[in-house]
Amino acid sequence: MHLKLFSIGVLLLSSVLANDAILSDTKRNNLEMKEKSTKLNAEILKNSWINPLNLSISQSNNKQGAKTGENEVTQGQIALNQDLFRSGGIWYAIEYAKAQEILGLSSLALERNSEVISAYSTLVEIKKIELMEQKQRLLIRNSELDIKRKREQYAAGLLDISFFNNAILTKTTQENALLDLLNSKEKLMTTFENLSDRDYKEVPLPSLAMPTKEEFVQRNLALKTKEISIRSRNYQAKMTQAQYLPKLTFNAYYTQEEISTQRAATDDAYHGYGLTLSMPLHINSLKDIEVAKLETLVAKNDYELAQKEQKKAFERVSQDLQRVEKKIELAEKDTQLYTELLKQTQELFNAGLKTKEDLETMKNSKRVRAIDKEVYKLDLMSKKLEVYGKLANAF
Repeated sequence: MHLKLFSIGVLLLSSVLANDAILSDTKRNNLEMKEKSTKLNAEILKNSWINPLNLSISQSNNKQGAKTGENEVTQGQIALNQDLFRSGGIWYAIEYAKAQEILGLSSLALERNSEVISAYSTLVEIKKIELMEQKQRLLIRNSELDIKRKREQYAAGLLDISFFNNAILTKTTQENALLDLLNSKEKLMTTFENLSDRDYKEVPLPSLAMPTKEEFVQRNLALKTKEISIRSRNYQAKMTQAQYLPKLTFNAYYTQEEISTQRAATDDAYHGYGLTLSMPLHINSLKDIEVAKLETLVAKNDYELAQKEQKKAFERVSQDLQRVEKKIELAEKDTQLYTELLKQTQELFNAGLKTKEDLETMKNSKRVRAIDKEVYKLDLMSKKLEVYGKLANAF
């Protein structure tokens, strides 16, 4: 149990300390300070069973009568009241503190992953928008060429005015879509700048290999958190039970007392020590212990439910990846088809059977489909980032 707890802690800590270079200095410093705070709080909790030495000093003046006069008493004392044995409660308290430290690291790892994934996801969206911007400009150019053709056909009486109007409306719609893309890009840039100090053009996208379902479950931060929560609840239940069992306490004190009167001054020191064996009898002790045990069972049920949910989430993303990969295959086939059509159009253009506008339109159409393929690849990256955001030591 101790080895497993330690190994989980190392795994989570490595996640916190892993590569987060994409984040801004402020965010990384904030994570580092939270890590230090987590460790310090854990140390405080580990030593919480050790009682402090009580130091006190007092001075008083007592007037007891005309003959005695006024007495001045100065007293200093050191006292210790320390449990030596709590029926296992001390050991469970230390283990509980260790579990709480791991829980803190788990929360920190989740936060760090969330920040890193947000930065990379935003970067992916920016790159997608840039590709879609290229695509939209090509579509607009094709619309311009289409308008030119339809204008000539309309002037020659070969085409109805409605076809010419539709071509103009299509171009206007595409231009508005381009403006929307540029607006979205500005918002994404602001989001990225809030997460990172780096120039987005100089940040490479990570190479992500899709883990197996077994690897996903083993390295899942949410499940690790639930697992440690079970241990923490179990230690807490043991501590609750121990507080109603016998405990042995060491008591000691040392007192220095100085008494000054009109007649004389005395300086005395005395001390004492002993052991106390005690056990509280409380009407709600059994119920208190039962509640603590039930909370442990609830934590176990939460873990089982979370495990099912995470497995389902992985299966859903895997299915999404398969669908995107099929889109990539279709885009590749269309690109190959456009390559053949472009070759034919080039031959027809050389023979004087096609115009240069027809040739440019075909080139643009091929490029549009090739861009679609690149966009789908970025969609794959987004899906994988969704998975990696839940993994310990993901980057």
